[in-house]
Amino acid sequence: MRSRGGGCLRQIVISGEVNVDISRCSAYTFNKIVYASLPKQEKTLHNKNLIGLVRNKCIQIVSVSRSFKMASNELDPRQVRTVYLITYSRADVRRFPTREVFSDAVLQAFGNTSTRVLQWVCCQEQHEDGGPHFHMAVKLDKLQRWLTVKRDLENRHEIVVNFSAHHVNYYTAWQYVTKEDSLFIESPGHPVLGNPPNTQAALEALTQRPHKRRRKDRLSPYEVGEIAVENNLRTRLQLLAFANKQKELGKTDLAEFIMNRGRKVVDEALSTAWEMAEAEAALERAKLRRMDILNHTLQEDCVPGCNQQWLQQALDVLNRNSIPRHEFTQAVRHLLLEGRGKYRNIMITGPTNCGKSFMLQPVTCIYRAFCNPATTSYAWIGAAEAEVILLNDFRWNQQVSKMCRKSLQLFSK
Repeated sequence: MRSRGGGCLRQIVISGEVNVDISRCSAYTFNKIVYASLPKQEKTLHNKNLIGLVRNKCIQIVSVSRSFKMASNELDPRQVRTVYLITYSRADVRRFPTREVFSDAVLQAFGNTSTRVLQWVCCQEQHEDGGPHFHMAVKLDKLQRWLTVKRDLENRHEIVVNFSAHHVNYYTAWQYVTKEDSLFIESPGHPVLGNPPNTQAALEALTQRPHKRRRKDRLSPYEVGEIAVENNLRTRLQLLAFANKQKELGKTDLAEFIMNRGRKVVDEALSTAWEMAEAEAALERAKLRRMDILNHTLQEDCVPGCNQQWLQQALDVLNRNSIPRHEFTQAVRHLLLEGRGKYRNIMITGPTNCGKSFMLQPVTCIYRAFCNPATTSYAWIGAAEAEVILLNDFRWNQQVSKMCRKSLQLFSK
């Protein structure tokens, strides 16, 4: 029952007794109500003649609705997908006042099927005529027919929703849902699909450029670094897993950057982004003395796994080795106060598994420590920036002895 303009009849009045709002019911329900209002002798006529009969009974058209304009864009009942974009036009705000209420209704409808909703996003927008409507994109763990969910919402809540025939992957559906509503809601643990916003200067520069053939937008190292910091991705492996998760949802820009730019660019983007993000805190820490850092750490909680048991076990190690507690603590305190220098080092020796590494293990948790150097030519790079140097299981070998003898011979000449 379409008007000349392509819309649908929104309200009809049949003999002043039947009032049907078809923007809130399906075509089947609408025909059923109209059919029931007709006299008995007219109920045997074909459905095509039903419209003419209703019009002949002086149907009053109150307004024309656009709520069924998307009917031609709705999925075919035979089509089955794992991603659906659901739209509820001219929403009844009394029944669904918020995004949370509508999303709960949709999730309940999918919960009555054999499938599981992996993630979802829901928004609320204002229609052209001022009425609110909801969009919701869902991703399922397997193929599921949508008509069952549509009928469940119709029977349980008396609403008609549209399942769009577009957006075959979740990322494009997510983009459509979040295009206008900045207060959209997502499922718990939802993957991050948005890119960091451009700066105002970058946006102005783009508007001033001459119009050229538009090329596919690509991420820059700066944007990749922002994504890493925003999502706490510190290692390349974490970034790869994050990019793969986005790729499975149809968002491939980060995966393309990793594949096309190479390991060196990716590693530099990660390291530089985190160095920049932590620069202010590192600058403030550099102003502190080692004892100040120790006193500040004393006010914090223990590291995971300690449970305040290290102190008791450390005292037991000292007692077993006949080392007075005050002598050990005084040596460590003096070294932290004075820093490195001649005769200012702590060397702990002993047999295997006697607790040597255990006694100084908290140092690596409190300070930026440089541990055992590598065996390459640039083994000690980074030691100058470290707050503490800890050489664990340090062993004297013949090569070191030869180097020392050659150095002595050189200086003796």
